[in-house]
Amino acid sequence: MPSTRRLILGHVVSGLCSKMNRTKPVPADVMETPLSRCLNTFDITMLGIGHMVGAGIYVLTGTVAKEIAGPGIILSFVLAGFVSMLAAICYAEFGTRIPKAVARAWSGYIDSILGGVIANSTKSVTGEMHEQLFAQYPDFLAFIVCCVYAAALGIGVKATAVFNGVLTLVNIGVMTLVIVLGFYYADTKNWSDQEGGFLPYGVGGVIAGAATCFYAFVGFDSIATSSEEAKNPTFSIPIATILSLLVVTLGYILVSAALTLMIPIREINPAASLPDAFGELNLHWAKYAVSIGALCGMTTTLVGSLFALPRCLYAMASDGLIFSCFGKVNSKTQVS
Repeated sequence: MPSTRRLILGHVVSGLCSKMNRTKPVPADVMETPLSRCLNTFDITMLGIGHMVGAGIYVLTGTVAKEIAGPGIILSFVLAGFVSMLAAICYAEFGTRIPKAVARAWSGYIDSILGGVIANSTKSVTGEMHEQLFAQYPDFLAFIVCCVYAAALGIGVKATAVFNGVLTLVNIGVMTLVIVLGFYYADTKNWSDQEGGFLPYGVGGVIAGAATCFYAFVGFDSIATSSEEAKNPTFSIPIATILSLLVVTLGYILVSAALTLMIPIREINPAASLPDAFGELNLHWAKYAVSIGALCGMTTTLVGSLFALPRCLYAMASDGLIFSCFGKVNSKTQVS
C-alpha cells in the first residue's frame, strides 16, 4: 500500500508540475498576420511616449510634489522609472518573441480651465452621486471623447500613428517650454530649509511618491501590443521601449524640478499645477500654451489606451479565450 500511495502521489505531483510549466508552442509562421505591418521604430516610440506622457505629467506631478514627496519627487521618478524599465523589458521580450498582438483626466482638465462650468452644469441637471467607486456626476464629455477617439482608431493603424506622433511632438515641445521657463524663473529658496527643504516628507515620502509615480509610466504595454503591426518587431519593440522610457523619465524629472523650483510646494494646485504656476508668475501666454500641451498629452494617453484594447481582444480571440468575433479583421483598414 505505501508504494501504491507513493506512485499515486508522484503521478499527481508530476501532472501538476507539467501543467504549471506548460508552454504555448510558437508556430513557424509567427510573422504572418492579417494585420498591416506598417509601423517603424519611430512610430512605436512615439506611441509609447504619447501613452505615458499625459495626465501623469500635468496632474500627478503636482499632487505628488505637494502632498507626498515635495521636491524629492525627482528621486521618486528616478525610482519609478527604473522599476518601469525592468517591467517594460519583460513586455518587450514577449512582444519580440511572439509578435502578436483615461478620459476622466481629459474632461477634468477642460473643466478646470473653464472654471468648473461643465461639472456645475451637469450637477444642476443630474444632481450629485455619493456612492463609493462612482464619480460625483456623470461625465458625458469623457464618454463622448472616448466614442470619438474609438471611431477614429478604426481608420487604420498608420493614420493613428501619424495623429499620435503629431500630438506627441506638440506635447514634447510644450514640455521643453516648461523646462526652459521653469529653470529661467527658478528660485533655489523653494528647495531651502525655509520651505521644508528638498525632502520635506523624508525618505518615506520619496518611496511613497515612487509608488504613485509608477502609474505615470503605465502605457509601455501599448508598445508590446503593437508588435504584430511592426515592420521589424525584433528590433523595433525593445528599442522603442527603452527609448520611450528614457525620454519620459527624463521629461518627468526635469518638469518636476522646474515646477518645484518655480513656486513653493504649498502654492501648487494639484488639479492644474503647471498652468497655475505660470499664472502666479504672470506668464499667462505660457499658461495657455501649457494647457494646450496638457490636452495633447491626455489625448495621446487616451488614444494609446484605446489603441491597445482591441489588439488585446484580438490576441485573446485568436487564442480562443473569448468569442472569435472579436478577432475579425477589417479587410480594408486591417484593424481588428
